[in-house]
This record gives sequence, C-alpha cells and structure tokens, in this order.
Amino acid sequence: MIILVLEDIELDLLNYVNYDFATKFNVLPIRRYNNGVIIICSEIIDKVINDLKIMFNDNIVPYIHTKETVAENICHYYEIFKSRQNLSEDNLEDVYDDTLRLAIDMKVSDIHIEPNKSGANIRFRRNGELELFKCVSPRVYKFISTKIKVMSNLDITEKRISQDGKITYKYNDFKYNLRVATLLTSKGEKISIRIHNNKNEYEDISDLGFGEEQIKIIERYLSKKNGMIILSGPTGSGKSTTLYKFIESINSERISIYTIEDPVEYEIEGINQSSINEKAGLTFNEISRNILRHDPDVLMIGEIRDEETAKVAVSSSVVGHKVFSTIHAKDSLSVITRLIDLGVNEFLAIDALDLVISQRLVKKLCNCKKKKSIDEMIVFNKKYEKAKYYSPHGCEKCKFTGYSGRILLSEILIIDDIIKEMLLKKKPMAYIREYINTKYFEYSFSQNVETLINSGEVYIKDLEILR
Repeated sequence: MIILVLEDIELDLLNYVNYDFATKFNVLPIRRYNNGVIIICSEIIDKVINDLKIMFNDNIVPYIHTKETVAENICHYYEIFKSRQNLSEDNLEDVYDDTLRLAIDMKVSDIHIEPNKSGANIRFRRNGELELFKCVSPRVYKFISTKIKVMSNLDITEKRISQDGKITYKYNDFKYNLRVATLLTSKGEKISIRIHNNKNEYEDISDLGFGEEQIKIIERYLSKKNGMIILSGPTGSGKSTTLYKFIESINSERISIYTIEDPVEYEIEGINQSSINEKAGLTFNEISRNILRHDPDVLMIGEIRDEETAKVAVSSSVVGHKVFSTIHAKDSLSVITRLIDLGVNEFLAIDALDLVISQRLVKKLCNCKKKKSIDEMIVFNKKYEKAKYYSPHGCEKCKFTGYSGRILLSEILIIDDIIKEMLLKKKPMAYIREYINTKYFEYSFSQNVETLINSGEVYIKDLEILR
C-alpha cells in the first residue's frame, strides 16, 4: 500500500470535495501550487476536472496513479480529515462567507443549497447554467442553512412552509441584496439565494447591449410623459437590470418617480421605492392606492403577475401616468394577450401599451472560440445553411467553459395605431405578425440573432434552444 506523506497534503482542501464525489470518481486533492490545485486520480475525465475547477475556482493539475493507490489514499486521508472535523464556529462562519464572496466574485446570479443523504450540494448559476460548486457535510449544511435563515429574518424552527426573506450583505465596500427562498423537499429544506447588487455596471442604456436603431426607439419612448413600457422575458433574462436603467435614465428633479417592488432589488437615489410586505399590511393594493395620492409622474411596478397588478398598471397609464413594468410572456405580441388573460379590459390593455421589449440573455463566447462545421438548422424561424460557425473551446481564462459572461438578445415592438386597430378588430395573429415582420423586422429577434451569429459572439446552437 502506498500512502502519501501527510505533510504533502493540505487537509483543508477536502472541505471542497465531498467524500462520495472523491470515491465515485477516484480523485483526491493534494495541495495548492502556483498553477492551480494538484490532484491525484486514476484517470482524467473532462467533466470531473471541470467540476473540480468550479469547486476550487482554480485550475486543476492532475497526476495519474493506480486506481488502488488513489482509493487507499482517499480512505486514509478522509479518515484523518473526519477525525479533525470538529469545526469551531469560526470555521463554519468562513464557509458561509467564502461561499457568498466567491459567488459574488464569479458573478453568480443564484445559489442553490440542496440537501442530500451525505449533507448538501451547493450549486451556482453562472452564465445561465447551474454548476456544482461544493459538497458539504451535514454539520456544515445545518449551520449554513440556519445562518441564512437567521440573517434573512426567517423562522428557523419552520421547515414545512416555504418562506421568503432578504439579506443585505456587504463585501468590498458594496452592498448586495440577497433574496432568500426556502422549500421543503423529500431530502430536507432547500435554500435558494438570488444575488442582486447596487453596483452601477452600466453607464447608460447603450451599455445594455441593444442595437443602435433599438436605442433610438427606446429613447424616443422614454422621453414621452405618459404611456406604458413593458419588458418581457423568462426569469433571469435581465429584465430588472434593464428596467432600473430606464428609470435611472429619466430620473431628475423635475419628475416624481415611485416604485412598487417585491422586494426592492436596487436602491436608486431620488426615487421613492416601496417594498411589498404582506405581514406588515403593506400589500400591493395598499401601496398603489397611497402612491396615487402623492402626485406621481412615473410608476414602476416590479412585475405584473396577477389581475390586481395588471389593472393598476393599465389604469395608471390610461389616466396619464408613465408606467414601467415586467411580465412573463413568450414574445412581444403575446404581452397584450397576457394582460387580457389576467383580467384587463381588452380595449384598455390595447390603448395603454406603447412599447414592448422582449429579451433573453445568451452565453457569450470566450476569445478562445474556434470555428467548426455545423449542420443546417432553423433559429428563430430563419434557416441557417451548413457552414463553419464559432463554437466554445475552453481555456484557463474562462475556466475551460468556452464562455465569458452573457450578451443581450432582444426584440422591440412599437404598438402603433395599425396594430391597435387590428387587435381591436380581432384580426388573425398570423396576419398581425406578418405586418410586424414587414415593418419592424430590424428590431426583431430574428434580425438580432443574425447580427450576433455573424459577429461570432455567440454559439448558434445556444440560440437554437432559446425558442
């Protein structure tokens, strides 16, 4: 039996790799070195190496040993590690802080803490995809889940009922708003954290990723004193970021801006922001009724999600206020039918709406990208012939993922008088879409997709699955 010398192994590295993971894939982290974390393994499996890179947020340097040698060392050192694992409260605090700080550094949008038989998996959503970050013991899971619930003012004794809360976390002189949600599963209480920050990452609207012609349209409608602008798209598509930048761009001493949010995600100086708090009696209805007594010029509703929010948004626009909001809808034209489905009068919904912006976020290729031949495919109703397109490759800079951040894919629809008339006359949707594709094609998803593919910034297959 070959056992490596204890002094050669940094036992704290075993905090990052769950014993079950180590034994399943026969890998053992040894020490940190200049070029990354050294591991021993019996074979190199790309997916396992990538998982370890995410766990350590570092490069992985593998050394091959026999299967028996690696397995024996795993048993030996995890036994020593377990005997020394009577962690102090300070060590556990480090796990909590290290997880949040690393997530922020990696520009993670969501953290998932998911219990299992051996403790819990902590996964990060980065660039729109979930990645395994760390496996933790039952002791660490219990501490970190309790800590999160305490910090977000949740009832730590209540696990059967889902709860929502908020943590204000300070890191590197910036405040981050963490939205916490719990859910009881068959394996225990899962905790999800959505990370928002108050950093001004975008100087102006042009930094958001819209095309030049799209920006001209947006600025024209932002300058109007009334009407309604709605952003649509799935969760995590950047709607809130765009919405806040729109509000910031019109913010001035000459107008009175109010928001109703659940909760406030970004704090903006000079804007009256209110959070819904059902427990304290601050319902949407109560806040909206009070705001209308305060002479508002602009009203921003965080999300239209039911009949109540839909009717307040539409009626506020009809009586002369400027209204901004978000909604979940398949595409721009579907926003109107969504409002009607929520119980808004058809005529009022059509009359109130000025501009709809639908958006998605797609992964942006790292500069290490390479061209490869891809078969013919249909993307956003357009046929792309078999050809060579830029594809993800992977390097140290992008942690071998092939991607570097995300880029905006958007569509803008002006609800002009002709569209309103066709909707009121109940013209077929296919007929209305034909008119839109003829008049507003340059602002459409299809045109935006073609531009992104030709620029080489995105992988064509990533766009294919968005629809």
